[in-house]
Formats: sequence, C-alpha cells, structure tokens
Amino acid sequence: MRRRNLKKAVRSFISLLMVFAMVLGTMGLPALAAEPGAADELKATYRIYHPDNATQRFSPGADVASEGNTLWLWEQGANASADCEMFWFEDAGDGTYYWYCRQAGDLVMQAETSTVSMQRKSASNNAQKWNLEKVEGTEDQYYLRNGDRYVSTPTSYHTQVSMSDTPQAWRLETVEASTELTLSSKVTRRGDNVTASVTGYDKDGIAIDGSGAVF
Repeated sequence: MRRRNLKKAVRSFISLLMVFAMVLGTMGLPALAAEPGAADELKATYRIYHPDNATQRFSPGADVASEGNTLWLWEQGANASADCEMFWFEDAGDGTYYWYCRQAGDLVMQAETSTVSMQRKSASNNAQKWNLEKVEGTEDQYYLRNGDRYVSTPTSYHTQVSMSDTPQAWRLETVEASTELTLSSKVTRRGDNVTASVTGYDKDGIAIDGSGAVF
C-alpha cells in the first residue's frame, strides 16, 4: 500500500510541474504592450543576424551595453545576459527610427565614421536616426541605413560592425518568450523537499521574475 501511495504522490507531483510550466508559459506571462511609437511591422523585439551565418548576431562589445561601446558581430556568450543581443525600434515621427538595445533602454545606436556606437538619445542628432528598408523577396531581411550609408561588416564572423556606402542585408529574428524550470533534485524520496527556480524572458525580452513561483 505504501509503495502505491508513493507512486501516486510522485505522479501527482510530476503532473503539477507540467501544469505549472504550461501556465507559466501562457497565462503566467502577460504580454507587454508594444514599444511606443513603433510601426506596426516593427512592434517586436529582435535579434539581428548575418544572413549568411546563423551563429553571428549583433551585440555590444563584451556583451555589455554601455555609453560609447560599439556593436560587434559575434555568437552569444555562454555567460552573457540574453538581453544584450535584443533590439527594438522606436518611430522618430519622420520616417526614421531610433534603434535601442534591450539591455540599456536609455541608449540608442549612433552611426559613426566607421563604427556603430551606443549613445544617449538626442532628437537633434541625425546620426541616431535609421531607415529600415526591406530587402525585396525576403520576409525578415532589412538594410539598416543612416543618411546615405549602411550598416555592414567586412566578414560574416567575429568582426566589428561598421558603416559602408554599399547596402548589406541583415536578418531580423523576432524574440519569442522562453522559460526554464529547474528543480533542486532530479531524484526524490518520500518526505524530501524540492525547490524550483524559473528563469527566462517574455516576448519583449524582459527578464521573468520567478521568485514568486509556488508549488
């Protein structure tokens, strides 16, 4: 009888975990409103990849968004914050966009002579205003242009993002909500206490607060 009760308890606990995960992935994660001023087709958070190399995406140097830092083409660092590789666009009201990194919402991308840097937003600075031109025949590729120059890189692997007179396409991948449930133990016995942690981010790249997870 005790063995049957233990099996029943284990099955109930596993079922509870599965239900919790499903609820967290849907009802437990209310969608945030789109960024203010974003055009309908750009109301999302994106990772920006080189179209010829699916491992290489934009991120600030050393995976840290800070004033004066520059963009690089690199793979996601093992210990890097997920939001360092997430970007969103705000309509400037004149057909151009301000380009933000999710990790530092007060900084925008600025076209320099040979790089793309992160700076404080200034409405009078045209170097911070970007045109996104969709690449003909594609669903998710764009040219990123400031004035008459384009965001580019000399190679598709491990290089600093630069500016060029020649258009270069970039793939914008919409960020999807992601959650991970971690248990303190994979093997338990009757009477054991098991704790759980929940990590991840919502569709806007905002980190999830899993401190209130309860079983």
